[in-house]
Amino acid sequence: MSSASGRIFPVKDPATLEVIGECADADGSAASAALEAAYAAFTEWSKLPADRRANRLHRLAQLVERDQAALADLLIAESGKPRRDAVGEVSSSVSYLRWNAEEAIRVHGRTLAAPRRNLHLWTHKQPIGVVVAITPWNYPLNTLCRKIAPALAAGCTVIVKPAIQTPLSALALIRLAEEAEIPAGVLNLVTTSQVEETVRVWMDDPRVRKIAFTGSTAVGKRLMKESAATLKRISLELGGHAPALVFDDACLESAADAIVQSRFRHAGQTCICVQRVYVHESVAKELSLELQKRVEKLKVGNGSDPQTDIGP
Repeated sequence: MSSASGRIFPVKDPATLEVIGECADADGSAASAALEAAYAAFTEWSKLPADRRANRLHRLAQLVERDQAALADLLIAESGKPRRDAVGEVSSSVSYLRWNAEEAIRVHGRTLAAPRRNLHLWTHKQPIGVVVAITPWNYPLNTLCRKIAPALAAGCTVIVKPAIQTPLSALALIRLAEEAEIPAGVLNLVTTSQVEETVRVWMDDPRVRKIAFTGSTAVGKRLMKESAATLKRISLELGGHAPALVFDDACLESAADAIVQSRFRHAGQTCICVQRVYVHESVAKELSLELQKRVEKLKVGNGSDPQTDIGP
């Protein structure tokens, strides 16, 4: 695919450094065009009965499940994660789509007790408008589905900006959304290396009503600050600092299993990976030996190899 300007950027397999695809390198004008499309599509999508929005999401979930093998291969190729992690990511993505499809028909308001008899009080929930979803490279399909599914279920339209390292799974999902007959303009994709220019368009425009971001704490702080000017709502999933606590009465085999699984999952590139271990001094040496035995068995390699535990 190419942009109006003709600029593209390559996508590489981190295990082999081979170019596995090319994407349009969008600029501010493309970001504006995506916003115009999302804003124009909002009226009809938000008015669509909830059960019909739910049906579209159920259909998208079916298509993702149908293509789960190909999507897992794509995740391995662009992110380097081991196959079992890629398969799990596709499975969780299907779950997010299905869960929110069911929630689409449960967006209820409340009837409230009134202070006077000539009053009737109730709450009525409405979609807020255009949502911009900015996703990271480590779980590109999982975080994308987790952001777009509730937004689409509620009646919002969405602009997606995936990480430059892993845009191909987002592109694949957009194509499946078209097959699921989600209308044009409801779900929009902008791939770019010119992040500052494109995101600035959305941050400055009051028609963007919500930002959903997963990434670094530094960028999250900046987005929160810049959202204030137009009173955008914002959801942030930022970096973590996860400790493991091991007391003297713990089962050390189970503790070691859990620590190694968390610490080395996706080469340690997840926001909930264990980063430090606090262990009671009376069992510290024994726990260290248990950890050492497990780490020595880990295999580093290409994620496409079923025996690989840690990818590039």
